[in-house]
Amino acid sequence: MVQETTLISIGGSVLFNEIFKDDMPEWINLAKLRASWAQVGNDASAYSIYSYYTLGSLLQANGSNIFTNGWDDSQRKLFSPNLKPERKNSWEIGLDFRTFNSRLCLDATYYKENTTDQIMTIAIPSESGVNQQLINAGNIQNSGVEIALNTIPFTNKDWEWTVSGNFTWNTSEITKLNTIDREDNYVKTGNAGGTGKYLQVHMVGETPN
Repeated sequence: MVQETTLISIGGSVLFNEIFKDDMPEWINLAKLRASWAQVGNDASAYSIYSYYTLGSLLQANGSNIFTNGWDDSQRKLFSPNLKPERKNSWEIGLDFRTFNSRLCLDATYYKENTTDQIMTIAIPSESGVNQQLINAGNIQNSGVEIALNTIPFTNKDWEWTVSGNFTWNTSEITKLNTIDREDNYVKTGNAGGTGKYLQVHMVGETPN
């Protein structure tokens, strides 16, 4: 069964300025370490497990209609009863640090997430009677760093001057592919040949589009 969506998460934090407040310097206002983990499930659309024919009609010479079964040319797609739900596992760890009466604040986070069994439509030879197949495509890894620095250089009873800066870095990588091709390190999507057609190849180690 593919129709499945789940959400599991857990998080926590440690306040070092409270645990060690008797030994912590007074100029440290906050020193918090936080961490969290979450898993999200995603399913395919309805009727994505078994292949099916569409119901059409054929007009006869006497003016009556007969019903026929056939492939929908716009959706000549092969489904699989072994299709699994897509899963995204993510975790992050961060530090919140404030000092000098919270006039200097640092917020730093490192995160990483892996999307496994990603549901993807790939191109297959049309000689098979269909031109697409729905598969679980492997593992896409996304990780990065986010840093925010906020300062208050000047303040008085009437106004204050604040300066803020942000830094972000992110990278994505295909770490695994489940494919019907002979090689296990690439997968093709799209359609090749003809006007307006395209063929895209995804490879292990590359950055996904």
